[in-house]
Amino acid sequence: MDQTQYIGILFGFSVLGLVFLMIFIKTNIVICQPNELLVISGRKKKQPDGSILGYRVLKGGRGFKLPLIESVARLDLTTLPLEIHITNAMCDGMIPVNVEGRANVKLAGTSELGADAAIERFLGKGSEAVVKSAKQAIEGVLRGVLSLYSPEDANQKRLEVASEVTKKSREELSQIGILLDFFQIHEID
Repeated sequence: MDQTQYIGILFGFSVLGLVFLMIFIKTNIVICQPNELLVISGRKKKQPDGSILGYRVLKGGRGFKLPLIESVARLDLTTLPLEIHITNAMCDGMIPVNVEGRANVKLAGTSELGADAAIERFLGKGSEAVVKSAKQAIEGVLRGVLSLYSPEDANQKRLEVASEVTKKSREELSQIGILLDFFQIHEID
């Protein structure tokens, strides 16, 4: 073999190596949309407070996962609408009322807001699990708040009742990593 054949073979192997490198990078780079969290699990990560987690979170942008060691799961952060329908909620004086309302919820997107709790509870479960948990919590709070009002007062002070339900629901939902955007009462009868 002459020198030009060696150069040709070397060039061919270089191109092949470059193609394999590009394929390796392309298959292991993960891109996170602005309305989602990526949970990259498989390696331990030390937190600033000294605790150790078995995953790392990526919000927006891109990251690299180690092949065969790490796996990637996505957690959707889009807003989810809820229809609230309560029948026979007891008001003050043991008078049953029916209530219809609407709320918007979403999962927490940062650790400060409760993303770790959302990851632990809802990763891999889909939006139905989030809606069900949020709906149960809001309905429970709404029943509790309505028990403090007479039906007439609850109907006249809808904004006050909704504000109180929103405040208490936000506290309860934040413990499980859900954020309440708003709650409105449409009808009390």
